[in-house]
Formats: sequence, structure tokens, C-alpha cells
Amino acid sequence: AEIFAQVQAMVDLGGPLGRDPDPTSAAEFRVLYTRMGEPMLNAENVVESIRSIVSRWPHAIVGMSTSGFAKGLDFFLNNPDVIPYLDMQFSLHSTKDEERRWLFNADPGVPILSIPQIAEYVRKWHRHSAKKVSLNVILFDGFTYDFERLLDHFDPEQIWLRLSPWNVVERQRRSANLNGLLETEDVAQKRPISCEKLGEIIQGIERAGISYAYAPAIDEEIKEAVACGQALEAFQGELSSELRGKKTRFALRVA
Repeated sequence: AEIFAQVQAMVDLGGPLGRDPDPTSAAEFRVLYTRMGEPMLNAENVVESIRSIVSRWPHAIVGMSTSGFAKGLDFFLNNPDVIPYLDMQFSLHSTKDEERRWLFNADPGVPILSIPQIAEYVRKWHRHSAKKVSLNVILFDGFTYDFERLLDHFDPEQIWLRLSPWNVVERQRRSANLNGLLETEDVAQKRPISCEKLGEIIQGIERAGISYAYAPAIDEEIKEAVACGQALEAFQGELSSELRGKKTRFALRVA
């Protein structure tokens, strides 16, 4: 009910924002599950919320990104009525499972799907949907990107690659020395320009015959530092500043 209410709240704001308040008259109505936690760890409620959304707005297209948790994914396969409405996305970010787990900071006991397991899941998914599954990739310097090796596991007709620049999060840059290969300008100009290595990666994708597209955050989001990852860092920074202020005021009172 809370997930559905978020969508309804944005629809209700359509009029004040100068948009048509009735999405049923729109050519396209997209709902993206993102920045709200891992949906596959809340699969039962997510499935019910999708049913509520498409019942209210039958032409809705629902996008969902997951790191890949088997239990939740199996729940979706057991409820195939919602699958035709979904644009499914997997967070890949590397073609090497060890690098993916390091990036996700996943405990060894956490059952995140490996790349071969994701490929098997994609095959099962396509029994219920003809839509290609998106493999989301933020390209990082020093990571492994051998997209031709993906053909060992995936049917290129069933997937496409969504390449995104990294919305810089300073804490991660400092602690993990993460640097993105794909610059905002690469995305805006629809071509790789920032480094020779990036050009080699794109050539590998094209040799593999896998469809791909550049998919940045909205310019305004990046400018205001509220794109994926950035909003949380800003909030934590404000919270930290507030706590420091409270500690200072308490210390002064004690003194």
C-alpha cells in the first residue's frame, strides 16, 4: 500500500507541476522501482504493488533493478502475471563475479546470483516475456569488462547493456578509490570520448553483437547531487553535521 501511495502521490502532483493529472491519457506511463532498497528482499509486497499499479493504470510500464537475490526472483517466476508489465534490470557492473561481489560489499554468505545464474534466470524470464532484460553497467577504472565472454552464458537476443556514468560519491571515491570510465560528456554525445580504454570496451560490446545504450541520470539530478548514491551521501552529511552541532551544544551546557 505504501509503494502504491508513492505513485498515486506523484500522479496527484501532476496538475500543480503542469502535467496531465491523468496518466491513462499519456502515450507512456513508466514507474521505476529504484533507490528504495533491494526489491527482491521485499518481493511479496513488490508483486502486490505492481498488481495494484497495473490494475489502476493498465498501460503502466514498470522498471525494476535488482542485484540478484534468488528467493525474491523465484517468487516473481511463481507469479508470472506481473512479468509482462516489467522491464527487468540486473546490476552487473563487471563481467567478473569476484569484482561484482566486492563492489556490492556482499558478505560471502549472501546469495547474490553469479553471472551464469543470472543468465539462467534470464532464460526462465523469457518464457513469460518477450522484452529484453537490461544488464546495467557502471564502467569503473580497473574493473574487468570482457563482454564477449557474456556470450558463453547469454543469448544476445535476450539482453541489452545499459551503460551509465558514475554519479560521484566522495566517500566511496576516498575509501575504495573508485573512478568511473564513462563521463557525463560521453553520454551526452552518445559516443565514447574520455579514454582509449573506453573505446576498446565499446568495440568489444559491438563485436559481441549485444545491443547497448547510454543511460545517464537527468542533468538536473547530477547538478543538484541527488542522483543515485549522491542523495544518500548528502542526507548523511546533513545528519552528521546536525549531530555534531548537538554534541557541541551539549558540551557547552556541561561546561
